[in-house]
Amino acid sequence: MLFYILSTLALLSATQKPVFINWLRFVLIYVVGSYFHVYVVLSLLNGVYWSLFSENRYSDQRRVFRGLLVSAFVAFLVIFPGYLFLRSTVEYQMFSFSEAIVNILIGLGWFPINLMSPQHIYVFHLLNIYFQVLGLWLYVKTNNKRTVSWVLSSLFQVLMIFLVNLSTGYAFRARQLIFVLPVLCLLSASGAIDIYQRGYHFIKRCFLIKVSRFFNIKHIYVFCVMIIVLGISGSCLQEYYRLEKSSRREISIELIQRWKPNTVIWTTPHWEDQYYSFYLTLLGHPEVKNAIFGKENIQGSEDVTLPICWITDGNILPEEEDIMKEMGFEIVPLRSSPILDAQILWCR
Repeated sequence: MLFYILSTLALLSATQKPVFINWLRFVLIYVVGSYFHVYVVLSLLNGVYWSLFSENRYSDQRRVFRGLLVSAFVAFLVIFPGYLFLRSTVEYQMFSFSEAIVNILIGLGWFPINLMSPQHIYVFHLLNIYFQVLGLWLYVKTNNKRTVSWVLSSLFQVLMIFLVNLSTGYAFRARQLIFVLPVLCLLSASGAIDIYQRGYHFIKRCFLIKVSRFFNIKHIYVFCVMIIVLGISGSCLQEYYRLEKSSRREISIELIQRWKPNTVIWTTPHWEDQYYSFYLTLLGHPEVKNAIFGKENIQGSEDVTLPICWITDGNILPEEEDIMKEMGFEIVPLRSSPILDAQILWCR
């Protein structure tokens, strides 16, 4: 998120003043950020859309596009070899179209994280939809091309991520849309400010004109608006922080309780081992952490006679679950039932 914003700001500066030092700053931030997270690569599209919708002269547009092309070429010469070396060879089978659509709506702030939330929680998200649509309409109405182009660029980036997940089989998660948060906040804030100003002028004109000599109308109105906002969003925030997001901590505690010196601990997907290493270190059991190994699939336990604890994704396929049971594994019941990243602990 940080490098995506920094890269976007550096690119904005370069398109507004296309000189060598600005392009160099963008390339440096872009390259470093891309090695932190691949989504930073998408920030280049913001500059493309800004340039397409700009009101600059044709000669200035050519200059900006030339700088964009050269900067992108230089950056990809540095990024591409690293990505080839670090790329994952794992084949995923986690993508679900219906889950992807729901997670997109959650990522846009249109749905609550927990779809079983009380009905009053949905009021916050309905207002969010209304404010975002209103904010976009205001920018289109005022012909603010730069903001509209930023929105279009963000939507295109969401589409690209969706297609990449679809092609690789990786599960789409709402957190993958965090990079569009700035533009979503901008739209929501613009729509909310417009409603605020309309309401203030309406109340001032129709109701409070007689008491305006004794009370500061604006202060009273601001106070009432704050109470309403806190009332609507407070329960939503409370619901968000009350819900359990993952079962990793509970599984780590369960591993400590079941630990024996010869126990083997595996995690699938393989990168999950770093999460449990963190929790086990935090809980003061590095000896358990050292027994954890990541595995890319659920094969290969037939020749192991030692006790095994195997942690898999909560969305494990039915046929994979059958394989685990055939190999003698049993599910360890957990108290938590997280709504985002559920995991299953198997032991044999």
